[in-house]
Amino acid sequence: MSLDAEEAAPQPTRCAIVVDASLPAGRAANAAAVIALTLGKRHPHLAGPDLVDGSGRAHPGLIPIGIAVLAAPAEELNDLRAKALKNGIDVVDFPTQGQQTTDYAKFGALGSRPRR
Repeated sequence: MSLDAEEAAPQPTRCAIVVDASLPAGRAANAAAVIALTLGKRHPHLAGPDLVDGSGRAHPGLIPIGIAVLAAPAEELNDLRAKALKNGIDVVDFPTQGQQTTDYAKFGALGSRPRR
């Protein structure tokens, strides 16, 4: 999905990240962080305006609707993905290969094919 500057951004009501329930906490947090970054790139309109604290310092805007981070058994993730796509819900995948290297080129060689 791509938005032109002139297009009105859709107003989502919910945002969730679902990770493999068998992942250790650190890997689950990493997966959620990677997915959240990709969501921000794909949907920059999700971030709210900058916030100013009591001392007048500005802080980057957060997502006003929040992001629920949920877990599901690995064997259910493909079905969840298919159902989401069938219902027109945007899906960001983070293949397991993404946690096997910190080298993006190697990540691509492990089976992921980034689109340009």
